[in-house]
Amino acid sequence: MNIIKNKHWIKINDWEGGITYVDKSSISQKGSIVSAILKYSTNTPGIDIRSQRKTKEIIKGEQFNIKNGTHCDNYMSFVYMDDSVSDIIDLDDEWRPATDGFLTTLNYLKAWAQENHVQQKSDLIDRFFINTKDYDAFLSGLSVRKIANDDATCIASLTKDEGYMCYALTHLPSEKYISENAKYFDPTYKNVEQFNEGCKILADRLRIYLETDDYSRIPDTPPAFGDLTFDINAPDPDEEAKSAMMDSYYDSMGEANKIKFGEITGQKILQAAKRGDLEAIKRLMALPVEEGGLLLLRFLAKDENGNTALDLATINGHKDIVEYLKR
Repeated sequence: MNIIKNKHWIKINDWEGGITYVDKSSISQKGSIVSAILKYSTNTPGIDIRSQRKTKEIIKGEQFNIKNGTHCDNYMSFVYMDDSVSDIIDLDDEWRPATDGFLTTLNYLKAWAQENHVQQKSDLIDRFFINTKDYDAFLSGLSVRKIANDDATCIASLTKDEGYMCYALTHLPSEKYISENAKYFDPTYKNVEQFNEGCKILADRLRIYLETDDYSRIPDTPPAFGDLTFDINAPDPDEEAKSAMMDSYYDSMGEANKIKFGEITGQKILQAAKRGDLEAIKRLMALPVEEGGLLLLRFLAKDENGNTALDLATINGHKDIVEYLKR
């Protein structure tokens, strides 16, 4: 993977030691976390201490939390004086406050997020892992990982199986979905980005399905995850087989749907608790399991700061909701 090829560099900061650029095509958002590739062009050459070669630019994959104003580095690479590029170095960086030049980058990404908010809310999920740590956490703990877009119209899931993982992307309003199997891979920047690029390909293919309502129009080559794809020679189902496969898929997802709907309903309850809407909470809590999911998940749902509905009601002084939730 060429870290500087086909980039759309935008100048965002002119500082004493050089210039900062962002690759606009690399910017992506997941919740309050915005990821981007940054290029730092220095006025005076630096040194790659590993090879002792002079450098003129540093390329970094960075993340910014646009809510609490922190950032961290995921990986970096050097551009040498002859325009050759070093290998990618994975970084195990800690989150820290965005100050000085990083504050300028943070403000740029905040503006980008604001401009792209409407588009993001209605879009399909096209990136699954934030970074290598995110994937590593999935490997070491979870058997199934699911994420939803902002308006809960799209669910992406990754399920562990013996020898492979199954990635599925579902558009809930239409019940159309697409899936592909991937091999387990080492938690490196290159592999995680290759997997995320496969997620984008699958999102594009699902859009074709949604626009045409014709499963046969979905491209089956190249394999979405490239050499990370598992069983790339498996034939695509015809319309009848596809229908049977979808029935089987949703049957097997019965219990998983209870979890999924419980999480979605729980987020709605959090919003109602924050604004003080007791009637909305009562209605959401009274939904049958088939519509509202597991009751325990609705009650124990947390926001990005770890607050439950009871916490939010207490913080915002909604005593009637506090009393209702304590029963």
